[in-house]
Amino acid sequence: MTQPRHTADSITDTALDALYAELDTLRAVARSNRDHVRAIVPDLEAAMQRADQVEDLLRVAHETSNRSEAERARAVQRAERAEAALNAVRALHAPVQYGKWTICGHCSGYGDGSCDNGAEPHPCATLRALDTHTTPTDT
Repeated sequence: MTQPRHTADSITDTALDALYAELDTLRAVARSNRDHVRAIVPDLEAAMQRADQVEDLLRVAHETSNRSEAERARAVQRAERAEAALNAVRALHAPVQYGKWTICGHCSGYGDGSCDNGAEPHPCATLRALDTHTTPTDT
């Protein structure tokens, strides 16, 4: 319930003193609030700055992650192509039984039961070179 509104003719000294006391209290509360705001504003500004920095770091981390994933995918593709090429070379230099010897069909020029070149023992120099630098894969 609201109190009746005083006019200059109807206000008593007691009511006027009460109004001034309430005004003093409200001013003290306002000063306290202003001081509190002044005290926390630097902390809030610092927190906002840290939040901006975190956003920047997250953006950089996201971009770096995307680049790393793209590089990883390219490396996997290169490795798969290299493995396919190695498997093709291994298949080309497959062993062939030539009499009692196992020879490299490609290096020996093997076809129709004879060798166009000298019989090259299997594994041939090509496969030995590959095996020196790679681990053979199942074909």
